[in-house]
Amino acid sequence: MDWVVKNGLVEASQLPYTGTDEKCTMGSPTKDMKAALLDVSAQPTSGAGGTSFGMIGWSTLPKNEYEPLARALAETGPVAVSVAADQWFSYEGGIFNGCGKDAVIDHAVVALGYGEEDGNKYWLIQNSWGEDWGEDGRIKLERHEKGDYCGMNNDPQKGVACQGETKPVPVCGMCGVLFDSVIPHFKGSK
Repeated sequence: MDWVVKNGLVEASQLPYTGTDEKCTMGSPTKDMKAALLDVSAQPTSGAGGTSFGMIGWSTLPKNEYEPLARALAETGPVAVSVAADQWFSYEGGIFNGCGKDAVIDHAVVALGYGEEDGNKYWLIQNSWGEDWGEDGRIKLERHEKGDYCGMNNDPQKGVACQGETKPVPVCGMCGVLFDSVIPHFKGSK
């Protein structure tokens, strides 16, 4: 999020998803990125970047807790979340429950909200794999209200951990959805 505040975003039409690893043309993280990511009052140094669309900062939610994510979605709006998406490729629809409790976090998506279908609760997640994937680019991810669907991420470097941080970390929620959540803050919002 620090990068977005400082550099902004582009429309999907300007930088379409290709499904391949490529060299980043917009710069790369620095060694000081970890310290910058902990700064919840991150502000750009000029009028460029995220301020061009009203983003003024961000904050993280408590790790592996259900209630803060549900409250943020109800009161603030979309939340960036990290998930284990290695089982998502064949998803076409319905409420997905195909991740075990142990989940390697390896993908960032946007939680748009939550709901219930035929008595089954879900998080509504927007993915970046295009509208042809899932339900118009979205997945309904099984939601555990008690926050008790927990396991371990045994390869944290694939997600938000820094190089060398290999000690397994606890993750909760289907596909680890409760592990790492970030709320963007916009000018004029709560």
